[in-house]
Amino acid sequence: MRILVVGAGGVGGAVAGIAARRDFFERMVVADDAADRARAAVDRLGDPRITAARVDASDAAGIARLGYASRTRRAERQAATSRDMP
Repeated sequence: MRILVVGAGGVGGAVAGIAARRDFFERMVVADDAADRARAAVDRLGDPRITAARVDASDAAGIARLGYASRTRRAERQAATSRDMP
């Protein structure tokens, strides 16, 4: 499961912190209009499954692009992994 959390304030940071202690998801992006706030929330966790991004919550197209970019990177990783398999 991939999760996009829009907003890295108190609630978004808490959601990411709780999720970091669980294994039900493969990737989480914590996005905020303030990129430094998103990065700080992610850096506190130290979980490689959780990354930060900048997005304006009122920009539906920007949120859609962020979701598409996440799927594209996943597909690229899977393709690279399958090429490396015997």
